[in-house]
Amino acid sequence: MVEAKGGEFEAGLESVRTGLALALEHDLTPVAAELYQRLSLVLYDGADYRQAEEALDTALGLCRTGEDAGTEVACVTCLVYVLRERGEWSRAAELGRELIDSDTAVWVAEGLVGAIHAFEGKLSSARRLLTASRAVSSSVGHYNMYCDSTTGLAIVAAAEGLEDEAATRAGELLARWEESEDHHYAVWGIRWAASWFARNGRRKDAQLCASALGQMAAAGGHDDAVAALAQAVGELALLEGDAETAAENLSRAVELHRGMAIPHERAQVELRAGVALAAAGEREAALERLCDAYRCATKLGARPVASEAAKEVAALGESVAQRLGSRAAAATDDVGLTRRELEVLRHVAVGRTNREIAQELFISQRTVDMHVRNLLGKLECRSRVEASHRAGELGLLS
Repeated sequence: MVEAKGGEFEAGLESVRTGLALALEHDLTPVAAELYQRLSLVLYDGADYRQAEEALDTALGLCRTGEDAGTEVACVTCLVYVLRERGEWSRAAELGRELIDSDTAVWVAEGLVGAIHAFEGKLSSARRLLTASRAVSSSVGHYNMYCDSTTGLAIVAAAEGLEDEAATRAGELLARWEESEDHHYAVWGIRWAASWFARNGRRKDAQLCASALGQMAAAGGHDDAVAALAQAVGELALLEGDAETAAENLSRAVELHRGMAIPHERAQVELRAGVALAAAGEREAALERLCDAYRCATKLGARPVASEAAKEVAALGESVAQRLGSRAAAATDDVGLTRRELEVLRHVAVGRTNREIAQELFISQRTVDMHVRNLLGKLECRSRVEASHRAGELGLLS
C-alpha cells in the first residue's frame, strides 16, 4: 500500500496480490480477508472502482466465515465509499444507516451518507451528517474523512447560496491537501473547488487548485487526477474567455472519465464541457454533452446537476424532455447509439474521414470527433475498422 500510494502503483498492486495469493494458498482466511480489503484500497486509489467493489464483496464473504469484526467493519465502510462513487447510492445509504444504527464507525458513515444527500439535493440532512463527521475527523486527525466531509459541506454551502462559507471550506481543502501523501481523497474536492472558484471569478484560488491538481497528477498519474487537472485548466480558460481551450480540456476530462466508474463526477464534467462547447460556438456538441449530463444525473437522482443541465439546454433554445425523447426513440436498443451516432457510424464504415463526414452532415469536425469517440466507446472498439466490423455484425449498417 505504501508503494502504491507513493507513486509506484503497479509495484504496490503486485505486492498486495502476492501476499493475497500466499494467504489463499495456506488457507489463512482472516489474513486473506484483510488483504482483499487492502487490495480494494489500492484499486480505488487507482480509480478502479469496479474491481475494488469485487474485492470488498469477496472480503466480506470471508469475514462472515470467521470472527474478524475489525476487518469486517473496515470492509463495510470501504464498500459504502466505493458504492457511493459508483453511483449505487441506495445500497450505499442502506449500509451506512446500518453502521449508524449499530453505533459502528458512525462518523465515517455519517460523512459518506451525508455526501450522498448533498448530491441528491437534500441539503438539511446533508449538512447535519457532514458537520458531525467533519467534527470527529478533524479532532482525530483522519485525513480521508476530513477531506471528504469538508468537500461535502462546500457543496452544500454553494447550493444554499452561501458563497463565503463555500469559499472557506474550499480554502480549507487547499490548506490541508498536502498533509498526507494519500492524495486520492482530496482529488474530487479540489476538482470541485477549481470549478466553483473559476465560475465565481476567483481566478487566484482556481489557479491554486489547478496547481495542486498538477502536483497530484504528477505524483500519482491516475486518470481521476489527470481528468481533474484537465477540468481545472479548462475552467480557467473559460474564465479567461478562451472558449476553444476550455472546450478542448473539458472534453479531454470527459474522455478520461469514460474509463472510470464514477458517474456523478462524470455528469458534472459533462455539464461543464457542454457549457464550454456552447461558449465555443459548438451548439450541437454542447447539447450532446448537456443531455448526457442530464440523463446520467437523472438516473442517479442527482437533482442539482440535472436541474443545472436542463437550464443550460434551455439557454440554447432546446427542451431536455423533447431532445431526450427523440434521442431515446432513435436509439439502437442493444448498443445505445443515438440517431446521429448511427448516422456517423455509417459514414465511417464506408471509409469517410471526419472532415468529410462533417461536410456531408453540415456539422463541425469537432462534433464529428465527439460522435466517433462516443460510438467507439459504446461499441467497445478501439479503431474505426473494428467499429465497422462490429456494426456489420449487429446489423447497424443496413
